[in-house]
Amino acid sequence: MVNRVVDRVVGRVRAGGRAVAVVGVTTATAVALCAAGWLDAPHAALLAAAVLATALVARVSAPPEPEWDDPPRHERPGGRRDVSELGWAAFTRDGHVTERVLRRVRGIATARLATHQVRWDGLVREPSQVLAGWGHGPTDATTHRDRALHLLDPEVVQSLETARQVDPRTLQTWITALDRLVAAPDARRDPR
Repeated sequence: MVNRVVDRVVGRVRAGGRAVAVVGVTTATAVALCAAGWLDAPHAALLAAAVLATALVARVSAPPEPEWDDPPRHERPGGRRDVSELGWAAFTRDGHVTERVLRRVRGIATARLATHQVRWDGLVREPSQVLAGWGHGPTDATTHRDRALHLLDPEVVQSLETARQVDPRTLQTWITALDRLVAAPDARRDPR
């Protein structure tokens, strides 16, 4: 119980800037009264101690101030927080695109290709296993990858499949190609 009281006293003294102001004003008043000759030093110190004790008792005995509730967060996918987070987390210090953004764009590519009945798991593999993520199995992997090569540029598909550092220009190429899937679903557009 004593610890709780001490914690409460210390917390309240630390919490308010008023405590610092009371100490400052009381000390300044006691020094001024002593310097003016109205009080001698022991009585000025006693006056200061009495004022500080009264202020401390008033502060401790006061009911705690209610805390404000955090405002409700209405987070929507693609909202302000996502855009800000993506802007800060998009590039590494050396100017390449972070792995997190690459995974996200590969996920978008997977979803966009799926709307065209092309199945790709969006995972990066060794060049010798490039067909492993395409289609429903080894029998139709080539068909799905060829369809993706037709819908997107072959360079885009190859760069989406490989694990390498990507610069912002390549990322823009990926996004442009994926946006073309929405604009012209079955025909690859001329990038001009």
